[in-house]
Amino acid sequence: ATSPTNIILVHGEMNEMNRLRSELVRKYSRLSAEERPSILAPRNCQELTLEFHRDKMAKAVGKMTKVLQNNSEVNISGLLVTKDFNNRLMSPDDLETYTQLKLGGIKQTLKMTYYASFEALKLYFAEVYDDLNIEHMGKLGGKISVQNAAVVVHYPGDLRENGANLIFEWNASPVNDMIADSLIALALQAQTSPAGICLTTNNPIGIKCKHKHSDQSDHNEDNEISENRLNAALELVTFTLQDRYKFSLI
Repeated sequence: ATSPTNIILVHGEMNEMNRLRSELVRKYSRLSAEERPSILAPRNCQELTLEFHRDKMAKAVGKMTKVLQNNSEVNISGLLVTKDFNNRLMSPDDLETYTQLKLGGIKQTLKMTYYASFEALKLYFAEVYDDLNIEHMGKLGGKISVQNAAVVVHYPGDLRENGANLIFEWNASPVNDMIADSLIALALQAQTSPAGICLTTNNPIGIKCKHKHSDQSDHNEDNEISENRLNAALELVTFTLQDRYKFSLI
């Protein structure tokens, strides 16, 4: 004898169908609520939604078997591959071994013109991220790795009037993309904020001051040199913003 979960009465006169349904309800009323089937007598063109539940079994292969041998009750994560109604659970590293699928990725590279110093870049990155690996290259250049090299920033150090090419490299993923976006925003802030400009003016940037000054004492000359560097950097930032956003100062 079958034990159906659902009984649907169709193609009959309404009164006779309801009478048969009442008899079936009385017959199965002796069963528990879990074992009692659902008896339906829908009208013509009435839609019914039925849910069918079944256990899905998967065979662990490769490195996943070692994880389950150590602890069968541990929560595991991996790839569930279905082929010919057979399910296999495997580690991403075993995908090419047990299937014909290939793993792939996208490496992103972005270049932006940067007018500030490497010191300013480090300062602003460190305000947001603790996990920084900094490598100095030459006198002014360097490389910064963020979040275990999730994003790598290259600074060549050849800062000139037309700026330096700041290079961002990362493997595309939702998290890495957000980190890269935040680092680009920090780099833009480092070259436009007063703190970033002050750090940049303490280093040679290859811009000669166009202002004329009279001869004064050594102390005043040092102040004038610092002021000239700051004015030159401000002029450079103003020119950059005007060129980028197409506006003029009144």
